[in-house]
Amino acid sequence: MRLFYHLPEYDTVFVHGGFAPRIPWQEQSGKTVTLIQVVDKKGRAYKRSDAPPGCPHWSELWKGPPFVVYGHTPWHEPHLTEWSLGLDTGCIYGGALSALVLPEREIVQERAAKEYFPPPMSWRQAKA
Repeated sequence: MRLFYHLPEYDTVFVHGGFAPRIPWQEQSGKTVTLIQVVDKKGRAYKRSDAPPGCPHWSELWKGPPFVVYGHTPWHEPHLTEWSLGLDTGCIYGGALSALVLPEREIVQERAAKEYFPPPMSWRQAKA
């Protein structure tokens, strides 16, 4: 299975989790691109649950190009920065299933029919 899918005609890369900001995206390990959510001050990748306090989400530091579309970090709404788009909108937690339509870069969503899995505390706190 590919670790990422690059569409050069849109200068866009699709990846499961994301990229560490200080490493060229083409050179990143499978562990990084599938598990990353936040980075520490030294640029090391972590899942939020394993990270030291205060680590920013990787997408806040990503300075492209390319534009990166990712999942793995659930947001209550699509998370757009200048160089990235987080499309995991917590369908499993009763949120929505989100998709990106190209070339328009239109986001479409379908609300979940129900809560399929109990959300973590971080999901509940972010909604409040």
